[in-house]
Amino acid sequence: MRWNKEKARPVTNGEKDALEYIEKLLDGSPNEKIFTFIKIKCATEDGFFDKMMKHAFAGFYTQNDNLREEASILSSALYMAERCIAKEKKTQKKFKETFRFSILKGLKIARKFMNLDDIITEYEAK
Repeated sequence: MRWNKEKARPVTNGEKDALEYIEKLLDGSPNEKIFTFIKIKCATEDGFFDKMMKHAFAGFYTQNDNLREEASILSSALYMAERCIAKEKKTQKKFKETFRFSILKGLKIARKFMNLDDIITEYEAK
């Protein structure tokens, strides 16, 4: 699972210094005070919650966009590879027993990026 390691982002020195400064200001229970502050700001200031979430997950969204792009490329490749399989091959018993369900699962995931309903019904019908 190498992709888990690539998703983690280390805390920068600037962020670490800012967190330490905030903890000094908040003294005893910084997490509880910060969450209380966030609840108050979210309840009183319009759009604060959205801004906070976007800022908190800024790195995640860019990595998620890269992952979505790679999944789209993979879906296209799966679709093209599936179209290269001869109809005679698809009707063989060994193909149906070994490959059909894996290809069908992949095509159902690829459906999120492409219109593959016709191909999926073709595999489900067999």
